Amino acid sequence: MVRVRRYTGPRAPTASLVYTYTGDGLRMARGANGEETQFVRDVAAPLPQVLATSDGAVEVYGVG
Repeated sequence: MVRVRRYTGPRAPTASLVYTYTGDGLRMARGANGEETQFVRDVAAPLPQVLATSDGAVEVYGVG
């Protein structure tokens, strides 16, 4: 896993964003101001898709 920190704003940071990626470049978590959201991915799909997040969001993919 690779963690990337990004600060918003040109001066002293008021918000901190932290992203966690796998070695394949898939984002697995996002942190904002100390709160982290993790992603559950379907890596067997032709293009990996987010199935759910740790904050309760559920993604639905399919026809129709």
